[in-house]
Amino acid sequence: MYEWLASEIAEVKEPKFHVVDGPADKRLRKAVQTTRLAAPKSYKQFVLELGNCKLYRKEGDIDGYHIEVLASMRDSESPGGEQWSWIGSGYFKTELLRGEKESPVFEYFSGPQGGYFVEAAKGFDAWIRTRCARAKKKYLKRRWKQILAGPEPFTDKERRIVEARKKFKWRLVGIAKNGDLRFEVRNGSDTVIPYYSLCISTREGPFGGVCLNVIDVLPGKTAIIETDCYKTLVDPKDVVPSDYPPIGPEDRDRFWEISKDAPPPRRRRLKKK
Repeated sequence: MYEWLASEIAEVKEPKFHVVDGPADKRLRKAVQTTRLAAPKSYKQFVLELGNCKLYRKEGDIDGYHIEVLASMRDSESPGGEQWSWIGSGYFKTELLRGEKESPVFEYFSGPQGGYFVEAAKGFDAWIRTRCARAKKKYLKRRWKQILAGPEPFTDKERRIVEARKKFKWRLVGIAKNGDLRFEVRNGSDTVIPYYSLCISTREGPFGGVCLNVIDVLPGKTAIIETDCYKTLVDPKDVVPSDYPPIGPEDRDRFWEISKDAPPPRRRRLKKK
């Protein structure tokens, strides 16, 4: 049923552009086919063929995607008390689910007066086809050709930075008086790099990212670096920093370490340990 999407995914040579579990194994297939939960047949078939999916990676965004589909519906409740079944980028209204019959797919939007749901399609199949077509249009023709062909290999300079980055060590050591997080960073490489990117999460999940300015952390040295990690939006005590997966050539416009558009790092006096 979704051979058209599987075929497009297979044509794309750019890593991380589509992240797909793939066809369900025997255990998941049996669970989906025997579940008593009401779920439209088209949604169940999508899960069997592709599983959990993150589709069409956003330009300039490290881990953002235009479409997400969960292989398992999750219960959700609106502020008004309505029951919803969350499926990633969309929702089913629980009271409208009738066995395997098609059910409208809604999308959630935030507004000045609060969040609200809008019906996006009459069924899951129509929704996923429309969303995929809309997402694909966000890429210029030349960019789409690059996505299909895959990224150019690292330059020697990029490769040196990426290899050096692997030898950096960091740990969170506290919170500064102004609310910035304090990181102890050690440069175990034999060179200097401008930035070190970290993923920022909260108890609710991934929130964003920050770049530690490490231009002054010389080889073999350790320093304390204080950085604003969304302190006006998140209580610093709730911030959980972590490393990103390994950087590949497909990430060159997303990580300041190797991005041509990154601002030059500011020289500054580092704080002692």
